[in-house]
Amino acid sequence: MYFNNVEKKRTSQKWLKLDTAAQLFPATSSPTNSSVFRLSVVLNQPVDEIILQNAAQNALKAIPSLNLRLRKGFFKRYFEYSPLPIQVEKEKDTPCQYMNDNQLTTHLMRVLYYGNRISIEVHHTLGDGLSLTNFLKTLLARYFDTDYSNKNNTYFVQDIEDSYMKYATSDHQYKGYSNQFNHDTYHLTGKRYPFNQTSVIHGHINLASLKQISKKYQVTVNTVVIAVLILATQKQERHKQNKKIKIAIPVNLRTFFPSTTTRNFFGITTVIIGHSDVQSFSDLLIAVDTQLKEQLQKHSLLDRINDNDALQKNYFAKNTPLILKEKILKLGFRYFSESNKTITVSNLGIMKLPQELENKVSHFEAIPYPTIKAPVSCGIISSKEHLVISFIKNIEGPSFIDDFFSIATSLGMDIFIHGNNI
Repeated sequence: MYFNNVEKKRTSQKWLKLDTAAQLFPATSSPTNSSVFRLSVVLNQPVDEIILQNAAQNALKAIPSLNLRLRKGFFKRYFEYSPLPIQVEKEKDTPCQYMNDNQLTTHLMRVLYYGNRISIEVHHTLGDGLSLTNFLKTLLARYFDTDYSNKNNTYFVQDIEDSYMKYATSDHQYKGYSNQFNHDTYHLTGKRYPFNQTSVIHGHINLASLKQISKKYQVTVNTVVIAVLILATQKQERHKQNKKIKIAIPVNLRTFFPSTTTRNFFGITTVIIGHSDVQSFSDLLIAVDTQLKEQLQKHSLLDRINDNDALQKNYFAKNTPLILKEKILKLGFRYFSESNKTITVSNLGIMKLPQELENKVSHFEAIPYPTIKAPVSCGIISSKEHLVISFIKNIEGPSFIDDFFSIATSLGMDIFIHGNNI
């Protein structure tokens, strides 16, 4: 259902189904697992609250498929279009804070500002990284009153289909996905911050220096970054030889399965490295590159789509009361998904803007939420001549982040580091 029909949909239908992936997030969200991710833009001038308020309201009017609130029925949760204006707020808390049920009944996003920074925080039920980047582009166009959007006054075609259901088949040929749960997983540890606070550290890596390394080893930039993350993890004192490092990497499925949906449409690939699997940096790069290529095959990604679709079509999943179903989902998430990753690395790619907007922007920052078992998460986004890698953590220490930047610098990366100093 495309943009021209979204307004019609809003008036003719009072509710919308959650997409296949979205149904997990309300069940598993908590103050220690917020399911809230952030995308920020740092301008070359201080943010004007009044202009931002108008821009946010106009952007949501232009993209009604993101102007939703969450409701609860006896068997399932569902979306309604929100009649309430979104309220821009000056940032007072640390990033990616939990949205409780009362907050989700107004909007599933926050629009925040502080100094030169505008931040959009979205509950994952609403959409994924691409949904957020496209909303921020539209917001920037409205903020600076440019005419660089398309005829619908947004940067993308709107579609509210559940693309998981569209592409699901009955084929299950790829067997490696389930094997990821047969290994012990290494987890970073440390004393938790009080009141579920988070700390963020940003590293601005000169893209030319990073591309020089990737060219030398003939692998992608993403492979180099993941390999350095693994090396930094291996340096932790608590890393034991019988534990495997698992890097969970969300993948935009629209790259492989054509879709313009504004809703969730992503899969997870997982790079798994044991303590003695590789002996050198070049061997590690080969191992990471090989695993990524294998898991990014279309049939491998389709297996994930089929698994999710089969779960949603299960008779008991459809007919179990919501209160019981969400308890089961929470237990499954805790023991099978949450316990089987060391760190999440979300790369939103290159943020491209029209020249007139680009001149007004310093850089972007992407921040996925941390959890109990994966207390450090990593977001990556590129613009202009820099790749910005952001680490968010809910624990004191560990030396993991310092080790990452130390290793990256030793390889020849040119890096500038800053953070919120909690």
